[in-house]
Amino acid sequence: MNLKELRLEAGYTQKMLADLADVSRHAVLRMEQYVYPTPLPTVISALAELSAFDESELNEMYYEGVSTNRRNNGYHWGLSEITFKIFEYDTGSQHPFVGFREALARRANESISQIHFCIAFSIHPYTLSEYEDYHTGFPDSISIALTEAALPQYIITELKRSPRFNVTESKAAERR
Repeated sequence: MNLKELRLEAGYTQKMLADLADVSRHAVLRMEQYVYPTPLPTVISALAELSAFDESELNEMYYEGVSTNRRNNGYHWGLSEITFKIFEYDTGSQHPFVGFREALARRANESISQIHFCIAFSIHPYTLSEYEDYHTGFPDSISIALTEAALPQYIITELKRSPRFNVTESKAAERR
């Protein structure tokens, strides 16, 4: 059983659950899509009120859903077969990770949008936006997500260690 099934079984719409949890309907939708790598505590509490599950069981159910989502999409996107050839793209003035995720998406015949990537690998959109806007180095949460999705470790190591993928805003300004 997943969170959406629990909500539906309780006879609640996303809006009703959102009101009960004091979050937006969009937040409930994103949790049901496993976009957030961690569940929103207020939604978990609200679901505990509506179901026979306690919060710890619901948290465990959520984390299992995130893990399953990543593995399934990693398989679907063929991440285990990625080689260094994936880095042969031109991003122009965009962050190099934009080119990386777009190359992955094209290879898998998937949408190249940022949110689609976040949904596929349960990466918080804010985390990816901050990274691709040069505000952070390569985030551990993205590393964990792609590792769980079976991206080869040598590719992840390149993303983590390469200066190209770890340029922050201040370092980018120094280069200009």
